[in-house]
Amino acid sequence: MYQGHSLVELYTKRQFRCDCGTNKFESYCKLEPKKEQNVENKYNQNFAGLYCTCNRPYPDPEDPVEDCMIQCVVCEDWYHGRHTGVWQGGPPDDSTYAEMVCAGCVARLPYLQFYSGLAVSKLVREEDDAVNVEEKEEDVAKESECGGKDDPVACHGDGETKLDNNTVSSVCPLTKPAPDSHTTTSMFLPMGWRSGLCKCSSCSKLYLDTKTTFLTEEVDTVHYYESQAGERKGVLEQGMEALGQLDRVKQVEAIHSYNNMKENLMEYLAKFADNKKVVREDDIKTFFEGMKGNKKFKSGGGPPPSCK
Repeated sequence: MYQGHSLVELYTKRQFRCDCGTNKFESYCKLEPKKEQNVENKYNQNFAGLYCTCNRPYPDPEDPVEDCMIQCVVCEDWYHGRHTGVWQGGPPDDSTYAEMVCAGCVARLPYLQFYSGLAVSKLVREEDDAVNVEEKEEDVAKESECGGKDDPVACHGDGETKLDNNTVSSVCPLTKPAPDSHTTTSMFLPMGWRSGLCKCSSCSKLYLDTKTTFLTEEVDTVHYYESQAGERKGVLEQGMEALGQLDRVKQVEAIHSYNNMKENLMEYLAKFADNKKVVREDDIKTFFEGMKGNKKFKSGGGPPPSCK
């Protein structure tokens, strides 16, 4: 709890930006001036701490069944494995798929059913066969008639593809007969399945109309974000590396300066807390300007006597 409010962890929300400080609320943010609302914001039951088709919180104190939660890459809601509309035994093993599209989104976006061949099949789960994930990934591009955006084959809605200067015959998956209608279930898809989506002009327009163009972008995946985060060093790590490059005297001086700044900042902010005043951006700027003019240990001054 924070100041009488419940905190809800939302995880990823595509193109979402906090509405704090906008005219969406009657009270405005005191730390940030008014700004325009983000028209891309989409709210769902998750913002009330509810998830899945069962509309329950997670963790659910009244649910005796231990079950994992899986996020749909389209609506970004979270679903219990047993509520994804798949096999009685639950979803496939984590190692066999990378992303999931919930049954509701599959029903709302019928074109996804034309790519059911890319999904982890029910047969694999029922027979409990071992799945070679690498082979599955290699087959993704082959199972779609149209190449990805980086493929030299550019697919067109008129049923032809152009390869260099030669025209060859090819068919957009959506021009084939519609898949047999069964009960709509969630789709569990392997790594790289997005590259198998058709990029012809008709399909590109379909993605725009349904606002699902993001599905054709590999940089939209959680795996991409996680890999990028892994490559970026945190502020603490960068600071420790920079500190390690200094000689011993400057290391001691830097550490002492940091501790001095920390103590002064805590004392400075305590005054605002005691007087119940909001800390403004100008107040922080004033503090650091004052610190610059009152450095006790300037360059070349050496460490404090206690460190000799």
